[in-house]
Amino acid sequence: MRFKIFISSVQREFAAERQMLAEYVRKDALLGKFFDVFLFEEEPACDVEARDLYLPEVEKSDIYLGILGAQFGNADADGVSPTEREYDLATIKGKERLVFVKKCERDPREERFLQKVQSDVVRKSFEIMNPGTLPRGWTAATLLTTHESVARNKVIAKALDWAGYVERSGHGTEFIIERCEAQGLATPQYKPDSAIFHTIIWRKTTEAEEGEARPTSPMGGVGDQSGTSQGQVEGTSQGQVMSLFVRITSILADQVLSSGDITAALGKEYYSGHLRRIIKMLLSDGIIEYTIPEKPRSRLQKYRLTEKGRQMLGQNGTRK
Repeated sequence: MRFKIFISSVQREFAAERQMLAEYVRKDALLGKFFDVFLFEEEPACDVEARDLYLPEVEKSDIYLGILGAQFGNADADGVSPTEREYDLATIKGKERLVFVKKCERDPREERFLQKVQSDVVRKSFEIMNPGTLPRGWTAATLLTTHESVARNKVIAKALDWAGYVERSGHGTEFIIERCEAQGLATPQYKPDSAIFHTIIWRKTTEAEEGEARPTSPMGGVGDQSGTSQGQVEGTSQGQVMSLFVRITSILADQVLSSGDITAALGKEYYSGHLRRIIKMLLSDGIIEYTIPEKPRSRLQKYRLTEKGRQMLGQNGTRK
C-alpha cells in the first residue's frame, strides 16, 4: 500500500521547492516504495474549475503537506485562498497534516491563515510516558524538592552517575523543571498512575493563546496513586523549587568559587553529574566563565559571573 501526499502551497512562490519535494520522495529508495505525491501543476489541462480538481485530490490523499510563505495566493469570492481551502478540507476529513513555515514578511491575510494553522496543528504540549511507578508513599509533590533516589539497580545507577549521565541523588525531575524555567516555559506536569509515569512539557504560547487555560500546578491538579487530593497538590508552592541556575549565579554574584566551593554552598554532599551539567550549561550560555580559561581542567580552576550573568540577576531581582 502506498500513501498519497498532497503538497499544498502558493505555486508561484514555491515552484522549485514543490518539484524538489516530489522528486525526493519519488526517487528515495525507501520513501518511494510507500509514498506517492500529488502536484496540481502536473495534472493535464482539462475543462473543469481548478478547485473541482484539487479538492477531490485532498480527499483521496492520506497526508496534507503545507508550505506557508509570504504570499496568500488568489483569493476566491469568500476571501479564501486555494491553500487555505485545501487545509480546511484536510482538517475536516481528519487527514494527517504537516505544515512547514518560511521565515519571512507575510501578506496580512497569510499571517491570519498561519495563526489559524498554529492554533490547529502546533501541539501546546507533548507528553513523555515511561513504564513504572513512584516508590510507596511518594506523591508528585515529592518530586519537586530534593529527594533520595530509589534505584532498582544501584550498581548501574552509581556507574552512570560517575560517568555524568544520571543523577544518583534523585534530582532528575528538578532538572527538568530548571531547564523549562531557563527556556521560559511553563512548569512541567508530573502525573504518576498505577503503571505509567507521565511528564508533560508545555511549549511557549503565542499572544493569541495567552488567554487559554494553563495548569498552574506542576502536577496540573491531578491526584496521584497515593491518594493526594487536588487541593493538596495545588497547595504546593512553585517557589519552594528555586531554580538551581539562579542559586548558582546568586552564589557567584560577589565571589569566585571552585566547583567544590559551589557544591558546599548549595548544601550538597558531593559534586554530582547533575551539578556538573548545570555548570556546563551556564558556561556555554555565557552566564559564568572560567578564571583560567586556557586550562579548563586545572585543579586551581574557579568560576565567576560574567556581565551577562549580572544582568540576568538584575532582571530576576535576585541581587542588584
